[in-house]
Amino acid sequence: MTSVQYIPPRLDAIRFVPESVICCFQFQEKKPLKGIAGLIDWRMLGCVSRLRIADTWEAGFGERLLVMPGNRLPASYIVLFGCGREADFTETVYTELLTQMIGCAREMRASRIVLSPPGRSEDLISGEAAIRLFFQNCPAIMCNESEFSFTIMDSLEIQSIIESESERHRLRTDLTPLNTGRTFTS
Repeated sequence: MTSVQYIPPRLDAIRFVPESVICCFQFQEKKPLKGIAGLIDWRMLGCVSRLRIADTWEAGFGERLLVMPGNRLPASYIVLFGCGREADFTETVYTELLTQMIGCAREMRASRIVLSPPGRSEDLISGEAAIRLFFQNCPAIMCNESEFSFTIMDSLEIQSIIESESERHRLRTDLTPLNTGRTFTS
């Protein structure tokens, strides 16, 4: 069953989704990392920032970079997705980034995905629009594929939006273990 879960934007919340692939979306502009990318960068002792400073990782649209978390995070892998320039970010770019994420997860044979929707930590897209587009355009949800479990890390406002979109898309609602958030299962 496809499931969608919410967790708050805190590093300690990730420990409740072990053996997952953490997907981070980054823009080309060099500035302090925000959202899940910033949390992961901090936990991994500036690994992502060092890649950006050395111009090893430019975050151009369509770029992907696999980072091994080692024992610093309970994830299997971290995948950085380049979003291109902030000025070029649109709903179409958002949808394409989701498609790239699902394609990458399939290639990696991953079933649990943790993400913060592209553009959310930069305030380029509202929470409501991000979740609406996620449910409308995410291939795994559209096809009701049973292979994926999504955990969305975002602000508390997202939880009620996920719940209403889950009802619209006929996903069942269950509480997650240890009250870390809510899970919506098809």
